[in-house]
Amino acid sequence: MASKTVTASPEATYKPTIEDPDLLAWVSAESKEKRELIVEARMPERQVTFQRRPDGKSIPVGIDSSASSDRAETLTQLYQLLANSVDVSPVLLKAAGAIAVKASNREVRKFVDHPLVKCIRSNRRLRKST
Repeated sequence: MASKTVTASPEATYKPTIEDPDLLAWVSAESKEKRELIVEARMPERQVTFQRRPDGKSIPVGIDSSASSDRAETLTQLYQLLANSVDVSPVLLKAAGAIAVKASNREVRKFVDHPLVKCIRSNRRLRKST
């Protein structure tokens, strides 16, 4: 039986992590341009306990503290990975479970397939009001 080798294109490899077609093309190409990006962490699920009120609505009554520490540890690990991969210091967005980075496409390719990376998207710039 003959074996067949299939090579995936960079676009196919990065697609699960990067959904924006423009960003996907930029990561796959060669460029010296740096972009501002948001790297979302693949976080452990939060454990929230709910209680039913007499009117039938559910209200949160507690969050498992061990899950919060696991989430913080995951975010710290991703921050360290990114800090070692990019020239400009990343910015931790703790509440969002993400990290803002300014990186070249070559730097992004160093971490795009890492298991801690949930997704990478462009950092939206706010319009200045006139």
